[in-house]
Amino acid sequence: MLELKDEGNFLELVANGEYKTLYNGQDIDLESLDIEDFKDRVLLMRSINGDRSARNKFILSKIDYIRKIVTCDNEIKSFKARGLDDDDLFQTGVMGVLCAIDKFDFRPGVKVKTYINNNVKYSIKNTYRKYGSISVSREANSIYKICSSQMDLLEDKIDSRKILKISRETNIPPSRLEYGIMAVKSRNCQYRYDNDGCLDTDLVSMEKYSRKVLMNYNQEAKRKFNYWLVMEAISRLEGKENLVIKEIYINDKTQKEVARQLGCSTTSVGNIKRRALEKIRYMMRDIEE
Repeated sequence: MLELKDEGNFLELVANGEYKTLYNGQDIDLESLDIEDFKDRVLLMRSINGDRSARNKFILSKIDYIRKIVTCDNEIKSFKARGLDDDDLFQTGVMGVLCAIDKFDFRPGVKVKTYINNNVKYSIKNTYRKYGSISVSREANSIYKICSSQMDLLEDKIDSRKILKISRETNIPPSRLEYGIMAVKSRNCQYRYDNDGCLDTDLVSMEKYSRKVLMNYNQEAKRKFNYWLVMEAISRLEGKENLVIKEIYINDKTQKEVARQLGCSTTSVGNIKRRALEKIRYMMRDIEE
């Protein structure tokens, strides 16, 4: 069984080729290997093979990451506006991690952290997608079904004469018939006209919608502004620093490919990249100010 105890053990797994089990038997570029992702894959493989201690260790290692998603992810934060607290979302997020353990895709291109992120968010959204929406009783649904067969319920106003006629036939008071119809109609829209012709708006839904539109606008504006800042800072870099940043972050090349292009070592490329990123951070501060 695969075990990762220390650096020496890691080198042993690499030397005998046993690490390929963690990547669906495929070769990978060991120079650009993400060691944290590798460790996660070892724990996942061991837990799938029945090692409960590895399973518990993996879950515990992701506790802080789940809390970060719950507190920082904008999609998940929107659920708090529905009355859910961090503990509710966190516990559901843990269930997402448990699901990810059993279903992880060991292909080389799949990062464990990304997979966990997607499963945590899916678990929360799938569990609470209807939380906070208006529920309707069975009686209201039954009334709506009875009335829909005898009158047009898509109209904004309900015909009171038809309501009285249905009331006599079913022995259901007119007020209860009207309530049942309006309950179902209000569930399906954010605003409607009541039977007196007044606009009846679901203020909670409208507020949520307005808040979401504003949030999306601010996020998009910030994203575009940050993109402009970064591109402006990159344009001020000179020589190899400019080339390395563009090749790695814009043209999506690896450090190994860039090193081959420049005729130097990957370590040198890494140093150039680090210096360039530091300059970009300083330049972005100056541009913002």
